[in-house]
Amino acid sequence: DLTGAPATSLSTSTKNLLNKMLEYRKKDFIMTCSRNVDKEKGGVKLPNGLVNDHVYTVLDCRELEDPPIALV
Repeated sequence: DLTGAPATSLSTSTKNLLNKMLEYRKKDFIMTCSRNVDKEKGGVKLPNGLVNDHVYTVLDCRELEDPPIALV
């Protein structure tokens, strides 16, 4: 931990994940995400452009009402 700030870990199975992320955004928390897979597949670039075992900064997240869409 480089900042000394509290840290927590969430997964895609976390209940109310988007609501938690929206709450953290309002509090100006630093958010990151990664795609963790089998270490043997590390560095593999997927068709969507994401790379296995690479960390990404979450710059923003929003929830749209019409149509209902979550953007991260």
